[in-house]
Amino acid sequence: MRFPTLTARRTIHRFAAAAVLAGVLGTAVAQDGDGRGLDEFVRVVENNAQGGERVSLQVASVEYRRRDADGEFVGPRVWLVGAVHIGTAAYYREIQRELDTADLVLYEGVGRPEFIAMPQQTDAQRRERTEAAFATLQSLAPAVLAAAGPLPESSEVFIARAAEVQSIVANQARHALIDAWGRPVRYRTTDEGTIRLTSLGADGELGGEGAAADIVLEIEAAGGAQSQANGLRDLQGLMASTLGLVFQLDHIDYNRQSFLASDMSEAQLEEAMRARGLGGQEITGLVGLDSQMVGALRMLAGLIRMVPDGQLIGRLVLVDTLGSGDAAMAQLDERLAKVIIDDRNGVVIDDLRRVLGALREVADDPTVSVFYGVGHFPDFETRFDQDLGLEPTGEVRWHTAISADISQASNPGAVRTMRQQFRASMDQAMQAGGGAAGPGSAREAMRERMLREARRRIERRNRQQNKQR
Repeated sequence: MRFPTLTARRTIHRFAAAAVLAGVLGTAVAQDGDGRGLDEFVRVVENNAQGGERVSLQVASVEYRRRDADGEFVGPRVWLVGAVHIGTAAYYREIQRELDTADLVLYEGVGRPEFIAMPQQTDAQRRERTEAAFATLQSLAPAVLAAAGPLPESSEVFIARAAEVQSIVANQARHALIDAWGRPVRYRTTDEGTIRLTSLGADGELGGEGAAADIVLEIEAAGGAQSQANGLRDLQGLMASTLGLVFQLDHIDYNRQSFLASDMSEAQLEEAMRARGLGGQEITGLVGLDSQMVGALRMLAGLIRMVPDGQLIGRLVLVDTLGSGDAAMAQLDERLAKVIIDDRNGVVIDDLRRVLGALREVADDPTVSVFYGVGHFPDFETRFDQDLGLEPTGEVRWHTAISADISQASNPGAVRTMRQQFRASMDQAMQAGGGAAGPGSAREAMRERMLREARRRIERRNRQQNKQR
């Protein structure tokens, strides 16, 4: 059997680029700073046991805690739980079991309202949060109301309909239907065929003025415009099915009281991008894909299915792309990386500040899981130390997200050759671009970060020893 032609090889490389664009890589971006490199949180494992030739992508869950004056780990446990946005069903079952042990899960999901309660909020701030929640309900409505039939007659039925779309939609709807004063939003259908949602404002009474004025949202049956993120989610689902994998949002059950979105809204994301000098093209590419782009990538997925051993090769490409996340994103605009990582991670850090103190009062040994794309982890670890005083405890769990067995290919030798060519092309791209982390190759930059981390740990240990003396 002849190996795929040059056109087929180009198709594989384009699929890798599409995977980066679609965000299936958990937004893996090379980071500066004193934190550990990405390879501490994601790795490629090759296993030739029992005559096989299995290549697997593994992502880490890592525990963090504070140290007391004696150097002992104390206080709430914070776990970074790595997400890859497409993977095997078994991987997501494993992740679900881990998340379900946490007292609180802060998850990645652009488009959320301000769910996390803020201490000492003014009524004006509560109004802003409630209005943000209503904006989220407005954006969720098209998908929830898409099915023919009567409007949901209650908030409970609305949430149930949302769960039929995706559990993450139900989770966001559930939390958004509680206003910032902690009261259920009034829900009723009207004779005009709309849903009217009402928050009673600061005084909890109908009517009023100023902070006490009602906040009202009227949702039409047509639901309004779809969220820009829908095209991106369609593409992620397309890639999953093309590779014989599943999509994260379809296989993680977010519809739990302990799950809270901790991310920017789409409006906040666009504002952050404009603040860093990014224009409409970059914004569209990050928060959504137009129908023309989705159509082109559907055609690309069809070509992958036509390539001999295409599904296996596609999995290998995905494993190697995420396993070398720095190289995959070497050409990413630095300003865009700042938004994707720095700005969004900042939302999580602020949310953790708010919840850790409250959790200490209600649980003896509380656990918070931060469920995010693994590309965010190097920056998270640096901020955990600098902003929250949290250090890695050494507890790490590795989860296999994607695997492929080259020995099962119809032409294993040809698949090995294509994989070698693809890995070489990634190295060339990294060297040509200089790397997102600065001069030199990604590996050199990573070694420098690890040396800085080692020096930082030695200095911390010396300070602790001096205190004990």
